[in-house]
Amino acid sequence: METDAEEEQVKEQAEKEEKLSSFEPRHLNRVMESIYTRFKLPREAALSDNAAASQILSDVREGVMTFGELTFSDMDQAYHLASLCSDDEYVDFRRAFTDRAASRHFRAGWIYCQINAGDRNATALFEAVYEKLKAKRPSPPVLEGTLAARTGMPWNLIYERAVEIMRIDKLSLDALCDKYDILPNTPFYSNLMLVYLSKCGRDELKGNEGLLGELIAASELEFLRPAVRNYTSQVAYEEMSGDIINIILARLSAERGENPLGISPKTLQIMRQRRYKEVLDELTSGNREKADFYSKISGNIRKVEFLDKGFFAVDFGSYAVIDNPDWKDRAYAFKKEYFTEIFRKWEETGRPENFWPPAGEGGIQYARDAVLGLSDADIVRIGFTGFDSLYARDLLSKKTF
Repeated sequence: METDAEEEQVKEQAEKEEKLSSFEPRHLNRVMESIYTRFKLPREAALSDNAAASQILSDVREGVMTFGELTFSDMDQAYHLASLCSDDEYVDFRRAFTDRAASRHFRAGWIYCQINAGDRNATALFEAVYEKLKAKRPSPPVLEGTLAARTGMPWNLIYERAVEIMRIDKLSLDALCDKYDILPNTPFYSNLMLVYLSKCGRDELKGNEGLLGELIAASELEFLRPAVRNYTSQVAYEEMSGDIINIILARLSAERGENPLGISPKTLQIMRQRRYKEVLDELTSGNREKADFYSKISGNIRKVEFLDKGFFAVDFGSYAVIDNPDWKDRAYAFKKEYFTEIFRKWEETGRPENFWPPAGEGGIQYARDAVLGLSDADIVRIGFTGFDSLYARDLLSKKTF
């Protein structure tokens, strides 16, 4: 039986009970409360947690019922179930669900899939529901005016097509969201904004730097990469917002790999050199030799972090350098894994002032010995003049991520 017909039965029952309202208002309230509990609105079903779906799946796995025996209220958990099923279970579930899918499941799917835009099982289920309803004649009213009906499927093309619609209809981003019930602060919204930004010209990019900055920190690389690449290729470094540069460099430092955002090597080099040079010029407190040293290899820096009591850490990928203005002629490079371990101990012991470097001189090698492979200590003493400086630059320029 089609669940559209089941929905109609629920409505008819509610209408019958409503006619009794003048005689038995308390009875009506109880009936309406029961209907409301058993048959949630699509939006409520989409926003609920996985508890009910987990129980349903547990019953199926224990043989209590099959996917084909789901009740009408169980069907409201379809998208949650899709995300929990194994690959084999999903095949059986999708077949059983699609046979009975109705308009309410399209409405619920649109909301659920915006919140869980990266859930492939759920978005594939939404595609199946859409295709089933689209094939009906006449077309169900639920499809009218929706973004999915305008763009068509598959799901992974909806972003590009939505941006095309925005251009054709001359809609602003806010107007597009209002017209097509696009929920803000969802992964779908973020992905859509990034696709839009990946196709903008220079002026539009400059006008949306605030939006781009908000999206860089947490968005998926798949969608973020084209937007950042477009921005950095069209906006000169001198015109970039300082906040945007800092956010881009912070995101890069949080990712593995040399350049996961796909920025041109030349642009990335400029961003790192100029931004980190400014920071380190200040942190080295007028020590020209140190400032010059860091400036020459600033393009290899991934992050600079202020620690405490004048100490700061410079992340070069394979090594992290601990430095302090009081150390006039030296600093200490830590192998990255060792630094992570030592840093944790420093924080656990209350960030003591005299902690760095956490080893006697006997446990520290010189940069020359490390570069020539003559020793393999976890801490390397680096100097900033003469051959010491050259060996140190060699050591810190190695790209091991």
